[in-house]
Amino acid sequence: MTKKTLRNSLWAILALCACVVIVVYMVGGDRAEMDDMGVPPGNSNRYTVESPVYLYFQDRKLALLCPEERLIAHPETPVEFARTIIEWLIRGPRQGLVRTLPGESVLRALYIHEETAFVDLSQETCDNHPGGVQTEYLTIVSIANSLILNIPEIKRVKIIIEGRECETLAGHIDISQPFSANMLLVR
Repeated sequence: MTKKTLRNSLWAILALCACVVIVVYMVGGDRAEMDDMGVPPGNSNRYTVESPVYLYFQDRKLALLCPEERLIAHPETPVEFARTIIEWLIRGPRQGLVRTLPGESVLRALYIHEETAFVDLSQETCDNHPGGVQTEYLTIVSIANSLILNIPEIKRVKIIIEGRECETLAGHIDISQPFSANMLLVR
């Protein structure tokens, strides 16, 4: 290999590396910018529509739920939209409210059958829940309100843990039956 060929090869490799960096930056986008758009990380390709959504978090006194409006990009299907809402609930509030789901929670699956959303959460939801009757009930209503009041195809929410029915999230509230929205707990 001649000196000129080697130099040209090095320039070609450098140019290719620069192109890869530019493409990765443009396709990947800025993570903070994606967060501001309401797109959950890693899901930017599937989202097509933006609309205001109300997520329900606890107030500082842990007595009521407060809506927090977000402009969220979401897919057009109700199931994918519901998944997006639960992912945002897990990420927590932005405006000084208190999270209703432990940050370690993972949405394992979500499906809708006959107007009931089945929300399958990981065991960490129970293991890391702060407990207490009121806090546990607000967690359940937070999930139900956030889905039912934003997605017309959902009328009830059934919470399951690790793919199976459980009696409670944290030892107090029976979750064996689906829940409806409850606006009496909203400030």
